[in-house]
Amino acid sequence: KRYDCIPLPTESATASNPHTMIAAEVAKTLIVQREATVWSSEASKIPGIFAEAVCSALVERNYFAKARQSLISEGVFANYEVATQWQTQLEESLQPQLTTLAARLEKHPDGKGLWAPNRRVKKERTSDLLEENLLPARTSNQPSVGTSR
Repeated sequence: KRYDCIPLPTESATASNPHTMIAAEVAKTLIVQREATVWSSEASKIPGIFAEAVCSALVERNYFAKARQSLISEGVFANYEVATQWQTQLEESLQPQLTTLAARLEKHPDGKGLWAPNRRVKKERTSDLLEENLLPARTSNQPSVGTSR
């Protein structure tokens, strides 16, 4: 298959669905990067690269963008740079799951045959989870992240 000539969705199609819009932006970015020889890859690897980039972009849009803004405005993080450090740490820990999800999406692009991943942690009561600290433990050489509520 040739993946360098996949038609992109029309503007009207992308405007109606944020996931399609993100996928179209990722596709445009990958095409530009490939044409500019920023990266070289075999054609067979392009669907996996695309799926992983879309998954990362969706996590950014649906989680990090909202969380970063809220945590800075609430004073949990002192500034954007500290929030970005926090995000980088979480992205590194999420990378294996995103790669696994991208591989599954590549095998089942229509969504049929996909399943939720096995639970990696034991079930906990919601009341216990509400008190769990989501911020990484601060070491002496990390900048202050403000005060938590």
